Amino acid sequence: MAMSKLDFEQIIKKVYNAVNNRLRVDAEVTATIGTVDVEINAADGDNIAISDGTDTLVVNPDGSINTNIVSPIDVNISASSGDNIKISDGTDDLAVNVDGSINTVDTTTHTKLDSLLTELSQKTEPSDVQNIRPISSGTDSINVPGVATSANQTTANTLLTSIDNKLTSPISVTGPLTNVELRASPVPISASSLPLPTGAATSANQASELTKLDTIHSDLASIDGKIPSQGQKVSAQSLPVVIASDQTVISTTDSATHTLLSSIDSGIPNSLGPNTKANSMPVTLATDQPAIPVTATLTDEPIKISGTENGQANGTEFTFVNNLKQKILSAKDRNQAITYADFGTKNQRITRVDYTATSIGTGSGYTARKNIVYVLDSGKYRRTNITWSLI
Repeated sequence: MAMSKLDFEQIIKKVYNAVNNRLRVDAEVTATIGTVDVEINAADGDNIAISDGTDTLVVNPDGSINTNIVSPIDVNISASSGDNIKISDGTDDLAVNVDGSINTVDTTTHTKLDSLLTELSQKTEPSDVQNIRPISSGTDSINVPGVATSANQTTANTLLTSIDNKLTSPISVTGPLTNVELRASPVPISASSLPLPTGAATSANQASELTKLDTIHSDLASIDGKIPSQGQKVSAQSLPVVIASDQTVISTTDSATHTLLSSIDSGIPNSLGPNTKANSMPVTLATDQPAIPVTATLTDEPIKISGTENGQANGTEFTFVNNLKQKILSAKDRNQAITYADFGTKNQRITRVDYTATSIGTGSGYTARKNIVYVLDSGKYRRTNITWSLI
């Protein structure tokens, strides 16, 4: 089997998806989601928009809606079904008697009769006795201008019969009324019940719909509580998944994929834990990696830094110990106190130097002392030893 010529970084780029921070794998996951409840509460500001995809139904502040009748409609008003039409001038309603008749008032005739009665009551004596004669109800009549006659009553009865026939039959409303005409003034419609079109919403169905929406809301809340936040989690905080029972066998005979996986496997250490350089996986920090905090508790052990002179892999290794003495000597605020012996003579010599740095610390243990030892040799002092101590 031929080995891939890709290096480790090229292999990682092929199997790693930087968009979603995941490894690319071939797998299908089937998740079963139960019934979802959605709770819609007007008190919380929830609402349902009814739209044809372009325009949305607008509800007026009083709860009514504006309608536009685009074709003639037939309104079937039947007295036998309990339907009725109210006739009103806006203040008083027309009353219909039990026998179907209505009471009318002829204000003109009523006024003239009142005037005639007033005039008759003021006459105590007739002005012409010879013009007075008995009146027979069977043969005589009195013509009073404006008084209702039998002929007019017959005409009125004919008109009322026509109105009654129209009220008991379907009334066609011709139109259509434009949107401007409907908005110009209210169109009163009074009916105890109206036929609904096929498939129209009913109060019972709305109650059932609200119940189902409540169930959807409850289920959604339950699902939301079970779905963890994004990012890697421990098993106890992860969402379990299962491969479908009828999942087809996932082919693993792809030689290219096998070669790629073999190459990846060869770059991964065989065991966990500390290992030698030759058996370790090289890694590098991201270019935008923030500083990694490092903490350590040091007692008597100083920080040791070692390396070769020019960074050669097999060069001589040198160690630099960054102990308290070195910190004091390297401090930017370092101060030194020099002690002399035989000062002002030819044998004047430095016997001690005390170094301190406030930025490193003060008090006992924060003075680096250098002691210099001399011996008298042929009349001269020769330096033989230097020792360091912290005091």
